[in-house]
Amino acid sequence: HSKSNGRPVRPAHVTQMLAAETPAKKAVIKQVTTIVAKHAQLAVSELKGKSRQQSIADARGLAMFLVRRLTLASYAEIGRHFGNRDHSTVLHACQKYERKIAQEDETRRLVADLTAQIAAGEAS
Repeated sequence: HSKSNGRPVRPAHVTQMLAAETPAKKAVIKQVTTIVAKHAQLAVSELKGKSRQQSIADARGLAMFLVRRLTLASYAEIGRHFGNRDHSTVLHACQKYERKIAQEDETRRLVADLTAQIAAGEAS
C-alpha cells in the first residue's frame, strides 16, 4: 500500500490500515461525523441530511474526506453513512479536499487540527 501511494510507512498509516479492517471503523466514522458537526456548528442530522446549503455541503464534504482518509472505508459505504449519497458524490468531495489541502494553508491546518481531535478522542 505504501509503494502504491508513494508514501513512506509511518505509524499513522499503519493505524489507518488497521482501522479499515476492524469493527472500530464504525466508531471512527461516528466520531468524525460528530467532531466535524461540532466544528461547523451543525447537528449531526444536518450533515447526514438532504440540504444543499453551501455551509452544510462543505462540512459534509470535509467529513466525507476525513472518513475516507482515516478509515479507508469505500466511497459507497461513506455515501450510505451521509444520507445514502452516491459514491461519486463522496469521490468528488475527497478530490475537492485533496485540492484544497494542496492549495490552501488554512484548509491544511483545519484538516490537521480535526485529525488531531479525532486521534485524541480515539485514545480516550
